[in-house]
Amino acid sequence: MYPQNTCLESDWKLFRKRVPVWQERYMGRLIEEYRSIMESEESSSEKFWALEKRIRQDKKSPGVIVDMRRSTMRLELMQILFRRNIQQKLQRRIHYENCSYL
Repeated sequence: MYPQNTCLESDWKLFRKRVPVWQERYMGRLIEEYRSIMESEESSSEKFWALEKRIRQDKKSPGVIVDMRRSTMRLELMQILFRRNIQQKLQRRIHYENCSYL
């Protein structure tokens, strides 16, 4: 068993490789949600302020901001999983025996 703040090098490399893909997928979904705000029947000012509020909230989301340190990898991965930014098939590929992320 590995200490809590460490993991296999292969897990770390996979995490670093996949984060940009997960972020792009998540941000793509956000853009679609923003598009629906822009296409709503609201007034222009209401759309603007709704969009500004939403973007301000989303900028703090784990799908947008990821702290790329080994010591925070477990927390970041749990937040991403919680937000469902990772497809279920990828969840099964995580090394449960060597890293206790979940």
